[in-house]
Amino acid sequence: MKQLLYCLFLLISLFLIAPTGSSNLKVSTVTFEFDGMMGLFMGNPRKVSVGIIDAHHHTPELVVYKLIEDKRAGKNQTREIARFTERELKTTLTVSVDSVNNEVAANRKLERYFGLKGRENDSKDFGWTLDIENDLYGRRLKVKEKGFLGKIEFNTGLFYTYQISKEKYKFVATDGSDKVLTFRRQIGKPAARIDLDSNQEVLISGFSQELRLKAEAGINYLVTVHNLPPEDQANLNHFLMYYDIIDEDVTKYEPVVVKTTGTAGGVCPPRVFGSSPLN
Repeated sequence: MKQLLYCLFLLISLFLIAPTGSSNLKVSTVTFEFDGMMGLFMGNPRKVSVGIIDAHHHTPELVVYKLIEDKRAGKNQTREIARFTERELKTTLTVSVDSVNNEVAANRKLERYFGLKGRENDSKDFGWTLDIENDLYGRRLKVKEKGFLGKIEFNTGLFYTYQISKEKYKFVATDGSDKVLTFRRQIGKPAARIDLDSNQEVLISGFSQELRLKAEAGINYLVTVHNLPPEDQANLNHFLMYYDIIDEDVTKYEPVVVKTTGTAGGVCPPRVFGSSPLN
């Protein structure tokens, strides 16, 4: 009994003297939300490449917000801290986790979130996004990389769905054959999140000056990556622009809202290429 009490006392003592700045405590989260004409290429297990498509009348933009916790108001204050437009995005950016104070950053994985109960019960399940290769064609496609304005490479992050369409879609061939794929469901927009410990920061390199988002208590970050047209030019036919980056002859399909009245207006959310990498 005395030995048991001694061991318990020793464990409590070790816990009490542990440093409060332990590197395995999550302090901040950096969230990336994607919208507009771009492809998420996931064929390389070591990185996810987001290719921003050089699409007519679409305007690429990357904006960084600091979300400051305000306990008195019971909500976050949002402050824009950086904005990059088409000229700065004509490059290759790299998103990684770096350490501060010369400490070694923990190894981070690339992951896709799939709910345990099935996507019908989990709105964040990555399966809600549209995978052009696997959902529509069932195989890897040849990609024309000259069709991209720029790209963003992630070597860490958890990819999930952050918004699901209200409408269900089906895909109909545009060659007049009236061929319809078995696909018939709602479609989600992709996002990624990176959790930071107290000694870490997200590093976005490739700009003229590196962008560092440091972990701070009560602080989170939101990075929006958009490539959208003006509101009066947003429609479902923009999906056909994705065929400009497919470098082979395939049957072209277009999305149709599953309604008795036929098609309806819509925007052009990012699409996934689950089998192909980008060089």
